[in-house]
Amino acid sequence: QLSLQLPINLQQRAPPNSTNKMSGIKLSGDSSGTTTTGGMTVREMTRLERIGAHSHIRGLGLDDGLQPRKGGSQGMVGQAKARKAVGVIYRMINEGKIGGRAILLAGKPGTGKTA
Repeated sequence: QLSLQLPINLQQRAPPNSTNKMSGIKLSGDSSGTTTTGGMTVREMTRLERIGAHSHIRGLGLDDGLQPRKGGSQGMVGQAKARKAVGVIYRMINEGKIGGRAILLAGKPGTGKTA
């Protein structure tokens, strides 16, 4: 029997003893967050730590006026104009002006689009 631990969004978790309509796989589970399917057990993880290539970046390094900080840049180095532009977009999303729309970041490799 194979056992996997995967993070599962509680809102998207299938109810116990239900059938997945897309794959026709029978799921059985209980209230403990454990689901069994085809001899494979999946347990819900309550905490997930993300360690990745950009885990050192904590923000855009901008002050409240969207100007680059002189001291700590929160992990972002250079690209002051790009950081300010992303700060404007971030502020508009928080104010609800452009929520639900996609934004495409374009640029040369290594310019921090993924960060």
